[in-house]
Amino acid sequence: MYLEYYAKTANGYCKPLKNLRENPTQPTINIRTWKKEMSTEFVSNYIHSRGLNYSLGFVLFDTNGRPRTLFALDKTKDANFTDTELMTLSLVVPQLNNLHKNFFCQQTRQQAVNQLFWETTDLTARELEIVNLLCQGISPAVISQSLYISQSTTNKHIAHIYKKMHVSNIQELLVRMLAKD
Repeated sequence: MYLEYYAKTANGYCKPLKNLRENPTQPTINIRTWKKEMSTEFVSNYIHSRGLNYSLGFVLFDTNGRPRTLFALDKTKDANFTDTELMTLSLVVPQLNNLHKNFFCQQTRQQAVNQLFWETTDLTARELEIVNLLCQGISPAVISQSLYISQSTTNKHIAHIYKKMHVSNIQELLVRMLAKD
């Protein structure tokens, strides 16, 4: 609501800073005492009309360290935020920020994995051969013998396959390979 109102004010002095960057050692938490603010259209028409005395804002950042989400906690009581509330927020905000980053990171990673087809993973001819054998239930040891390659070479091929297919074990590989057919 703040940002929508800010955008309509003439001076817009309360806009979030575009150049604000994440400080990993200290969360970005800011308290505004509205009684001490100079009277502007925003303060008189928005803040005072709602009876707000204090606002505490904190920012959550994306994986690139840029501000992504802004929270504002408002108080109508004539008592500023307590030391306990500030200490709690200083402990909670970094945790929220990590969850926030993981949300965007997992969302991006999951979209990429969902769009992954085995035909487009650039598996080499040898890797396709090994995947075919793995899907038939043949063990890596037997694959090594049948292809006349060492067990460590087979394991390296399997590791490359897992990486390209974004899986971490044979079961996930099988599900991905069989689901796309």
